[in-house]
Amino acid sequence: MASKFCVLCGKTDVPLVDGRLCAECYVKHRLVVETPSEVKGKMCKLCGSMWISGKWIKPETEDPLREYIWKLVAPRTTVDRLVKTYEISVERLWRDAGNRTHAVILLTGDLEGHRFEVRKDVLLDISKTLCNECMNKKTGYYEAKVQLRFKEKRLDEDKRAFFESFITGQYTGALTNVIEGKEGVDYYFASKSAAKNLIASFLAHYSGAEVKETFESEKVKDGKRMAKLVISVRL
Repeated sequence: MASKFCVLCGKTDVPLVDGRLCAECYVKHRLVVETPSEVKGKMCKLCGSMWISGKWIKPETEDPLREYIWKLVAPRTTVDRLVKTYEISVERLWRDAGNRTHAVILLTGDLEGHRFEVRKDVLLDISKTLCNECMNKKTGYYEAKVQLRFKEKRLDEDKRAFFESFITGQYTGALTNVIEGKEGVDYYFASKSAAKNLIASFLAHYSGAEVKETFESEKVKDGKRMAKLVISVRL
């Protein structure tokens, strides 16, 4: 850019944006930053999962609400074409006289070496509900049951601990209930595939286990036969 004078403030020998304004004047008078005036969504009131693009997403930070607001606002924010680098954050939340929640969105960036800040107010309409996983856990819903039993016919805490070390990630999310008895433990899963994959992962690291699959509570729904999968694992 040529170093001529700014047509607003008269500064000379400074880089001009669009050949007419210095960066400071451009930010004050011409900079364009647009955010949505309102965003809608829903969050799980128990685990903080966020409803995004038709599915539940687990939060990645310790502040799920701010993370969700950022995920809703950032993709719908447009910034002046001349701004090459910028950051978007949620500066604060506040309530208006009607008890509606707002978020102050802070956009910081750089234009020709001039640092700037822009604040936008966004009205929030985020309802609190239960995600599928939390709903399944609350209602005790399950599609598969894993019965962990022991050849000694008594609960072996060491073997149990080793088995449970495999219940991580997706398996934890699918686990809806755990019931302990004198001879073993029953694990209830909302997904048959999760239960099967868990057993396959476990067997890859444990030899000598006796595994048997059966079905229970069979019924017909919409012309289809449905039943609970029962996987018996004896160590």
